[in-house]
Amino acid sequence: MSRKKVIITVIIGLVITLLILFFSSYRTSLKYNDWLVVGHSVKEVEKRYGKFDIVWEHRKAYKLNDGNQMIMPSHLPEYYWMVIDEDGIVIRVYVESKPGG
Repeated sequence: MSRKKVIITVIIGLVITLLILFFSSYRTSLKYNDWLVVGHSVKEVEKRYGKFDIVWEHRKAYKLNDGNQMIMPSHLPEYYWMVIDEDGIVIRVYVESKPGG
């Protein structure tokens, strides 16, 4: 194999690896990095992303959209929800509308 083919193969492999890492860290939403949220304190998350849009029981959320997407609109706003443990650490994230619809 020529040197040029080896370099191209390595670059393609590196790009694919970086894309996999990027989409793994933004698995729930492309707006918020799950790796920088889960396992971190509420204060750290709020410092990084700003004030929460909703605080409800042991969960906090940021609004992602208003539900009026061009493809299959739900007309319900979607939120990036964070489940908080008793120590103020985010233990899980998911996307859903407001409680009660």
